[in-house]
Amino acid sequence: FESLASAEGQEIRLSINRLRIDADGSVSGQYRYHMLLAMQGGGKVREFKGTLQLALNLQQQGRDTMLVLPQAADKGLSQYNVSFRNFHRLDGSFAIPAGSRIKSVEVRLLQEGALKASKSIVL
Repeated sequence: FESLASAEGQEIRLSINRLRIDADGSVSGQYRYHMLLAMQGGGKVREFKGTLQLALNLQQQGRDTMLVLPQAADKGLSQYNVSFRNFHRLDGSFAIPAGSRIKSVEVRLLQEGALKASKSIVL
């Protein structure tokens, strides 16, 4: 954690660390995500308030498709709201359509619609 700690007088920077996506063995098409969010720099400790977005690259019936979560119907779900100071461990779950396979996932942190940090993982 010390390597992620903030330094006085630097610009604030958000990062996504230790990203992991695992299949939930109990339910087909259900996945769990785990990550550590960090805020670095800026001197005074501030609070980040924003949203989490998952961009899933899927293979579905032999075609490549993209699914972005939360979808329009899910926008009000608190699962996608993020608020933290310094560090925050974030865990959650999502489902993909039956018969789909995840190729890669991009996790995005957004604040007022602006991209603040992102990290991708290939499965």
